[in-house]
Amino acid sequence: MSIIVEFTLPVLQLDTEFWQTLADYKLNVQRLGTSAIETVGEMPPHDPSRILCSTVKEVSEPLPSRGCCLGRVYNHNTIQDFAKADRQAIVGSSLDQILSTALSPSSSPGPVGPQGSPARLLITPQLLYFIVICYADLKNFKFTYNCAVPRLAFKTPLIVTSAAPMIAEAIDDDALLARLTAEMVLLRYEDNTLSNLRDMPAGRLLEVLVLVANLPEPNAATVVLPWYMSTLLVAIMTRFKSTVDDSITLRLVHQRGSSVRITVVVPGDLNACVERVPGWIAFPGPQGKPTVTTTWAHPLPSALDLRRVMDPAALAVSATDLNVRLMQWRVLPTLDPDRIMNLRCLLIGAGTLGCAVSRTLLAWGVKNITFVDSGHVSFSNPARQNLFTYEDAVGKRPKAEAAAARLGEIVPGLNVSGVQLEVPMPGKSTTGGIDDISRAVEKLDSLIAGHDVVFLLTDSRESRWLPTVMVASAGAKTKGGPMGVSVALGFDSYLVKVQSYGGGYVSLENMIMSFW
Repeated sequence: MSIIVEFTLPVLQLDTEFWQTLADYKLNVQRLGTSAIETVGEMPPHDPSRILCSTVKEVSEPLPSRGCCLGRVYNHNTIQDFAKADRQAIVGSSLDQILSTALSPSSSPGPVGPQGSPARLLITPQLLYFIVICYADLKNFKFTYNCAVPRLAFKTPLIVTSAAPMIAEAIDDDALLARLTAEMVLLRYEDNTLSNLRDMPAGRLLEVLVLVANLPEPNAATVVLPWYMSTLLVAIMTRFKSTVDDSITLRLVHQRGSSVRITVVVPGDLNACVERVPGWIAFPGPQGKPTVTTTWAHPLPSALDLRRVMDPAALAVSATDLNVRLMQWRVLPTLDPDRIMNLRCLLIGAGTLGCAVSRTLLAWGVKNITFVDSGHVSFSNPARQNLFTYEDAVGKRPKAEAAAARLGEIVPGLNVSGVQLEVPMPGKSTTGGIDDISRAVEKLDSLIAGHDVVFLLTDSRESRWLPTVMVASAGAKTKGGPMGVSVALGFDSYLVKVQSYGGGYVSLENMIMSFW
């Protein structure tokens, strides 16, 4: 039974930091430009088939001392330009370049940096890189993209010539292991010299050392190599075809120091035996994992919403929520943070008590707050009421409006509003008559019905009487209704009382007529 050589599929991992740095690069460097951005992906020694790209960095910057390959990012200015991008042409021209370079015996695969110094890359950018075609919506922190890892492949599998069991051998050369871990692929010549793939000097090739994640079993029917080796083997076979006897020895090396040697047959006509693979990656594929296609038809674009990690307003809300969840994790396991955060709280009174209670609700993660107050900010308020400023007093800003605006500045993204409304009080005269009282009662009734908790925070007992009756009536009507919480603050004492009521429903007409 023949042993065949297979190649892993590439796994491209674009971290959140990649999109963050891309957004920053687009905003501050590229701006309206559309030229391809060159970046770098790292391939960790323990998993060389994986490409990790966590930043958009210039290739001229220092690169990590490990296997790397270039990436090309085509970032479009509008979603329409992204939709019209000729993806097949982009990948096709890249594959033409890869194929031309790999099949050129005189090719010099040493990439050169801007000052003439060799870049620390696994292989020339004409042979190995990944492609990202995207549109970055910088206002909404949303990214739409297609990805591909173009490469060469053999039309028919490579055959291992030796039928002997593949027995692992130990490598005692720590320096060799360290260098191979950094380079990932090395060439050993007959004079025992080593070379990386950036140089590939002429000479008689003895073996190719390849870093792999797993060694094959002794009697395995297949040998699995990293995805990039299919392209690199085409270049190596072309370069050394005149000095090898129709076969090349590969020494598969594990990071821990064991190795296995295999010998593969060199195809007679590489031009006829090699095909181009576009390598489109679909995010996500089955079971939520990315899948790599071998067809030229590109998959539907993937979309990524990073508002929760890039939008400052979303970050502020997330940090506030974390404080509450930490209490649940460490102190009170029975606490239900989501229930607290989704409560709709109505604060009747936006003075000293209203400001203090609203800030406490904010600390507990409550996101839905409505203020009701008829007053305006005066010069004596800012010193005692922490949601108001001197400018609010100068402009005589309505308290409910100013308090709601200030909460939105403290934690953006809240559902907070202010209603300027005078609560009818028994014994207090009114110039508007029964019509004004009716409208105020109806408005207050609709506000109470639309909230889960009503805080009574006004500065007199008379102004709390009607809301107290209305909360009790709503509770009797719906057999539950909103919770009423009355708060009073004295010179050296305080009172917090939760309202309960067991009586019957009181109609709006009876409430209104009780004033007359």
